[in-house]
Amino acid sequence: ADDTLYHNIPANKFPPVDQPMPMLSEMFRGMMGIPWLQLVVTESREANDETAIQTGYPTRWFRVVDTARPTRYRLYDGRQLVMSIAGEGVHKQNATKSFADDLNFYIYDAEGTPLMRTDMFHLPDMPYQGISEKALRAIADAAQIPLSEGSRDYALAQYLLQKAELTDI
Repeated sequence: ADDTLYHNIPANKFPPVDQPMPMLSEMFRGMMGIPWLQLVVTESREANDETAIQTGYPTRWFRVVDTARPTRYRLYDGRQLVMSIAGEGVHKQNATKSFADDLNFYIYDAEGTPLMRTDMFHLPDMPYQGISEKALRAIADAAQIPLSEGSRDYALAQYLLQKAELTDI
């Protein structure tokens, strides 16, 4: 990340993690064709000076996670995973806006303490039912984004664990 061109938007500039952003949710519902999305921004960066950004390069980037339908899995070793839809939006200088949708996974210990996060690309119409224990273990083992207590991601992980429905593997 180039801090001379971009800065992080402070987490306190966003609504609390239990309050989805209606306008953003509506925009992504239309783009993704998923009518129930309730999105929360997890992080965002923007240009320090938009005139310094070349045509076609990002002026603003943000990451969102759906809080409407998280799914929780419990592995045989006790760890838990919560899966939700995630997305990334990019505003580009003198160019089109773009987005990508992903799956977001939070990994917890057996007691429900958030440990790590990872996300992965998926196809929009991909079925989520029937994911195997082996696949979930591989996702949990590969997670490389630690969650720091007190961070926005940590707070969102705690919220989603409470809200998610336990699903059989």
